[in-house]
Formats: sequence, C-alpha cells, structure tokens
Amino acid sequence: MGAPSGIVAASTARYTATVSWTNDELYTEIELAVSSDAQPSWHIESLGGTDEEWYDTGLDDNDEAHYKVRGYAVSGWTAWSEEADVTAWYSLDTNTTAVVGKDFATSYGDDTVIEYAKGTEVLTSQSVMGTTDTNTAAVWDYNESSQTIKTNFAYYLCTSNGGVYEYSKSYKGDAGHIITCVYESKDTDFGDQNPRLTDRNKTVWGNKLHYEDLEEATFTVGISTDGGATWTTVNKTVGSGTERAASKTFHFHKTGQRFKSRIQHGSATETFKITGQEIEYEDAGEHWDVG
Repeated sequence: MGAPSGIVAASTARYTATVSWTNDELYTEIELAVSSDAQPSWHIESLGGTDEEWYDTGLDDNDEAHYKVRGYAVSGWTAWSEEADVTAWYSLDTNTTAVVGKDFATSYGDDTVIEYAKGTEVLTSQSVMGTTDTNTAAVWDYNESSQTIKTNFAYYLCTSNGGVYEYSKSYKGDAGHIITCVYESKDTDFGDQNPRLTDRNKTVWGNKLHYEDLEEATFTVGISTDGGATWTTVNKTVGSGTERAASKTFHFHKTGQRFKSRIQHGSATETFKITGQEIEYEDAGEHWDVG
C-alpha cells in the first residue's frame, strides 16, 4: 500500500499552519506526525481515513514546524510520507512618528498667510509572512486673510491749481478739448550735412514725414525761411491704423538760405506717433544780402 503523497505545509495565520496531502489509497485512518521548535519530539494526530487537510493552531511566533503523514488500510500502516516544513513568520511593528507642530507665518502688509504641516504614519497590513508600512505626510495651506494685489497702476499729471489727472492713451484731449502738439526744428542751412552748400541758397521741394500708423490722423507741416516769423504750411490726413511704419511727403517750393521745419497736430480724438522727417532740397545758387 502506498503512503499519502504531495504533502505541503503553509503558514496561513498567526499561530496557524495548514497541512495538506493527497490520499492515493483507501484508508480507514490517517496519522499525522508533528514536531516544532516549541515541541521538538514527534507527536501523533489521529484523523479520519478520508481527511486530506489539517490545521495546526498551536504554533508560536516564528516557530518552525515539521509534518509527515501515513494511512491505515487492510494490510496495516503504510510508510511515512516525505516531510513538509514551514516557519510561522510573524512580525508586529509599532511605528510612532512624532511631528512637532509649527506654524509658518508670512506677512504681506496687513495680511498674514499661515501654513500648517502634519505627518501621520499608518500600519496598513499585518501578515505572518511580513509587514507592509505606508507613511503618509499631509501638508496644506491655510489662508487666514488675504487681499487682492492691485496690478492696474497708472501715471498722473498734476496742475498748478492742485488738479490731478490720469495720463493714459485712453485720453486724447483735455476733457474733450484739443491739445495742440508742435515740433519745431532748429534753424539750419543744411551745412552740417552738405558743407559746400553753406551760405548758398537752397530750394526745398518737400518734407517727408515718417510715422507709426496708429490710426488716421491729420498733420500740418510747415517750412520757414525767416527763423519762424512766417510759415508756408501744408495739411494732410494720413494713416489707416495698420500699426506699421509709414511715410508721407508734404510738397513745397520754397527758396532761401536758412530753413526751419514745423510739424503740428491738434485733436481731441486722434492718436499719433512721429518717428522722423526728411527735408528734400537742392542748390539754388549763390546768396546775396540785399539792403
């Protein structure tokens, strides 16, 4: 008669091992021999002839146990099976995390922001085969009070009588009244650009105005040959709001020795930006003082 086969043992709970095997014959009785570190000598557990599993609930923590089994049939007891060994590993960890409570306060003017930190350590599982620890740290912000930081600043102009007015592109006039803007050049004979024309007559044919096309705007461009006492002027409306660099020529036919140029803009509804000018001129011969 063959002995039971395939005996295995496993630790399934604290103080407990499960022993199982296969009955290859018909037995009327089963004997299970048990020994362990706590009880080194073999002792016998008597079981039914059809049993194929037994629970050992008498183990100590980390106790190593040994098992073998045999069956009784009409011809008597069979030989003992091979041994099955198991160790009832068990570890109970007690973890303590100490977190010193501390508030971090940061002041912004009349406002204070306080941050709190808290740490917790949790033992999430216990097992006879080992333990798994999970540590969790929780950090959050607590806003005790706050105030929106203002980002919409502006520049202001003050008048001699105590008035305060915002300086902004949104305002194109003085409370709806026109502000006249004037650029007037120095008196020149163009000798700094062309020395050979010094003290000679020149004829100005045009003034090319360079500007940034912010929107449609009207300009008055003038030329003077008497130091600004009198002016010859041309009015033109330029621009369409392309926001690109552009140029426009204001045509003249003015002869003299020295010249001044002037650019004027007056409006309560228009925005403009002048970037430069070019005077178009040519030699008109020698200059003679008369009188």
